[in-house]
Amino acid sequence: MRAAVPAIASVIAFALATGVASACSLWRQPLVWFDKPIRVAADGSFELAGEAFGQEEVGRPVVNLGNENIGQRLIAYAGCGEFQRLLVADCAKGDLVVIKGLPVPEIPLNDSGGGPIYTIELLYPPAGKIRLSKSVTVAGLVSVAKRAGYEYEIDAAKAFAKMKKKNRYNPYSGCKLFYPESLGAKL
Repeated sequence: MRAAVPAIASVIAFALATGVASACSLWRQPLVWFDKPIRVAADGSFELAGEAFGQEEVGRPVVNLGNENIGQRLIAYAGCGEFQRLLVADCAKGDLVVIKGLPVPEIPLNDSGGGPIYTIELLYPPAGKIRLSKSVTVAGLVSVAKRAGYEYEIDAAKAFAKMKKKNRYNPYSGCKLFYPESLGAKL
């Protein structure tokens, strides 16, 4: 037991000297989640989605990709981490894919607050394989994601639907904005 004390003390000293101990602290994180209802803006962006303590789901404004497709950056702030996902919906067919962002390599601990950061920026060229254009399709994105080894979900709408109504985000809301007569606008 006495041999373990110096080892623990050296770990604590290292953590204090490098800032590891204070890099990720709940006291440094805004506690915004109190099971409040989701807030959705006119541009389709939202905040306060999600149902886990210490985690907030937000969405950036919906983007019209053309050809009855919409896209949106989704971000989950969990603890000290940031996890971005790309949502693309085909409003005409009602198809949907959510592709998980990639980890940002070699971020200094103090810059990230101690948690991992996953960004969708690394999915796009030159680093990534995803290209968003008027000719993009959900099936095409799934195919590219499979070949590139990206994590993706094609049943994400079901996961959203399982959330309590006051915390739920409709992944097809952008269809209502840009393609109000489409199938996706009715989902």
